[in-house]
Amino acid sequence: MAYKRTYDDGRLYAAVTGYASQAYAPTQLEGIYQDVLNGTDPRLKTVMDTVTGTRAEPGNVVTTIDPDVQKAGLDALGETKGAAVAIDPGPARSCPSCRHPRTTRRR
Repeated sequence: MAYKRTYDDGRLYAAVTGYASQAYAPTQLEGIYQDVLNGTDPRLKTVMDTVTGTRAEPGNVVTTIDPDVQKAGLDALGETKGAAVAIDPGPARSCPSCRHPRTTRRR
């Protein structure tokens, strides 16, 4: 594996970041921005990368997620299985989501 991503407070953000695996298609931000995150997005290449055929370094994705709101949703769920989503129709607002358990098995 060339790159391995980890997230600080991964449990807190799992519903938003999603996951990438070799067995299933990536989900959430991992799926939407997979080319940026794995370095294959052509926008990440420098002139030298293009000339030498070198793979670009992986990029970053910056979010506006409010950690306090995310934590409040996760705390409200406790050990109850389910999901919580905060919806605010205003522009540029954080809309956190969380779920417990943090991973969902596909069948």
